[in-house]
Amino acid sequence: MTRPKGKAKRRAWGWSLLGWLLLFGALGIVPATLVSLQEQQRLAEIPHWPTTPGTVLSATVEWQPSRSHRDYFARIQYTYVVDRVSHSSRNVGYSFNGGDFGRDADAARAFAAGYPVGSTVTVHYDPKDPESAVLFPGDGSAGKSVLVLLAVAGIAELGGAIACFAVAKRRRRATA
Repeated sequence: MTRPKGKAKRRAWGWSLLGWLLLFGALGIVPATLVSLQEQQRLAEIPHWPTTPGTVLSATVEWQPSRSHRDYFARIQYTYVVDRVSHSSRNVGYSFNGGDFGRDADAARAFAAGYPVGSTVTVHYDPKDPESAVLFPGDGSAGKSVLVLLAVAGIAELGGAIACFAVAKRRRRATA
């Protein structure tokens, strides 16, 4: 028993539409991947930034409510001087996620206690933009998993689009 040509054409059109949606989705991943590549390059540079001494201005523990609990953050504010210009920052580190301790308030308090007001810290600063600084530069590997995930998702969507277009083409040929 053969299907009516109209129904087969609608199904072929549906596969074409799905193919276009997947293709546009894959194209949308391209800018996200480029942004991720730029961020990855920046993260790889941070361990090589020059250092300067800094002074701790404050070390506090803050919390944010979640649905069922509180998330605790250690906030360290410090000053530092680059080329005789004073700067201030609260960036603990990019790969360290800014002192995020999740539900562990005691760990956040212990971390903050390690930075008494007036103590000296080593500050890693961006030589291109000395306003950008961190206490923990990381190893430059943060963000690589996101980049891999975006690449795999883009390839999967592109492959899905190609498959949909191939199915639609076969269905159109079958109705002709």
